[in-house]
Amino acid sequence: MDSTQRRIDVSLRSDQSLRSDLKQKPLKGFWRFCIVNRQKWRNLVALFKIYRSFFQVIDLLKVVRNVRKGFSGDQKIRKVIKVDGMYYWRLNIPGWNSPHFKGFLYAELNRLKPHSESTNRLLNAYVAITKKCPLKCEHCFEWNNLNKPEVLHDEQLDQIISKLQQIGTSIISFSGGEPLLRVAEMERLMNKFGKGSAFWVLTSGFNFSDKHAKRLKNAGLTGVVVSLDHWDSVEHDRFRGHDNAFSDAIKAVKYSLDYKLVTALSVCLTKQTANEDFLMRYMALAKDLGVGFVQLLEPKPVGHYAGMDISLNRAQLECMDQFYEKMNSREYEEFPILISHSYYQRRFGCMAAGNRSVYIDTDGDLQGCPFCQRKEGSMLDEDYLKTIDRMAKTGCGSYESAPF
Repeated sequence: MDSTQRRIDVSLRSDQSLRSDLKQKPLKGFWRFCIVNRQKWRNLVALFKIYRSFFQVIDLLKVVRNVRKGFSGDQKIRKVIKVDGMYYWRLNIPGWNSPHFKGFLYAELNRLKPHSESTNRLLNAYVAITKKCPLKCEHCFEWNNLNKPEVLHDEQLDQIISKLQQIGTSIISFSGGEPLLRVAEMERLMNKFGKGSAFWVLTSGFNFSDKHAKRLKNAGLTGVVVSLDHWDSVEHDRFRGHDNAFSDAIKAVKYSLDYKLVTALSVCLTKQTANEDFLMRYMALAKDLGVGFVQLLEPKPVGHYAGMDISLNRAQLECMDQFYEKMNSREYEEFPILISHSYYQRRFGCMAAGNRSVYIDTDGDLQGCPFCQRKEGSMLDEDYLKTIDRMAKTGCGSYESAPF
C-alpha cells in the first residue's frame, strides 16, 4: 500500500468517535414509492384547488412534463431522504411536507401558468452576515472583504430578512465569512422571523460546536451545508489555509446529524480533483459520514481566484455531468443525493440572479450569486424589489437565464 492510499484510508476512517449514529440515508423500495406517490397526489390536489378546471390541470401537467424532461432528461426521482419528519429530494427546495413547500409549489406553478393565489417571489436567498473568518480558503469569493469592519448589524439584518419575507422567500441561508462567528445574531433572527422561511447555514465547520448546533436547532434551523473540499485531511487543510479545517468539518457534520438538521457536504472541484477517482473517494467518505446531500461546485475566477486560470475544461465538465447522472442512478441509490447546479445551468439556464434566488453580500448589496461579484443595488434601499426584477431580466452573465 503506497503513502497516498494510506492517507486515503486514514481520512476515510478518521475521527470514528465523531461519527453520528444518525444517518440520512435515501429511502428504499416500497417506502420510497409510497412517499413519492403520496406527494404526487398532494400536488395534483393542489392543482385542482388552484385552477379549478380539469382541462386546465391536464394542460398544465403536459407543460410540467415537457419542462421536467427539458430540465433533467429522463431522470426520475430515485432518492429521497427523511429528516425530522420532512422529506427532501433536492438541496435547495423545502421539504415536501414542510410549511414552506406550499409557497415553493405555488410559485413554480405560477411561472408555468399564472394564477390568483399568493406566491413567493424567491426560492432562495443567501445572506452573508459577517466579514469575519479565520480561514484562508484557496477559492474564497469574499476574499477582498474578509475581516474588515462589519456593515450589517442587528438593524440592517432585520431589514434584510423582513424584506425577503415580505416578497416571499422559501429558504434563507446564512453565509459569510464564517457565519458561526455570529451565532447569537442567527439565533435572534430565526426566533424573530423563523415562521416565514426555512433557515440554513453554510459553514466551514469552524466554531460549529454541540452547544451551538443545539441553540440553532432550537431557534428553528432546518439544515447545514458543510464545506469539505477533499477526502484527504492534509489536502483539505491546505486548501482551506487552516490546520484544523478537516477536523472542524467532520465535527460539524456529526453535530448537525445529531440534532436532526438536514446535512450536506459542499465541494469546490479544481483541475486536480475534477475526475472520477476523486469523486468516488469523496462520495465514499460522504456515505460513511451519513450526510443526505453532496453539492458539487465549479471554481470561478473571482475573489481569491481572481485573474487565475482555474476554470475546468470541457472534459472535466463532462466528467462532472456523467458522474452526477451515475451517482443518482439506481445502482448508487445507497449514496447521498448528489447536486450539481452547473449541470442544470448548462442545459436549462441560470435560475439565480433574481430569477429564483439572490445573494446579499456582507455590505447588504444584491448580487446574482456568490460567484457573480457584480453589485446590482442595495437590499437596504426602498426599491430593492425593482433591483431584483431588473436582475432577473439581465441574467448572471455566465449562463443564459432560465426561460421562466
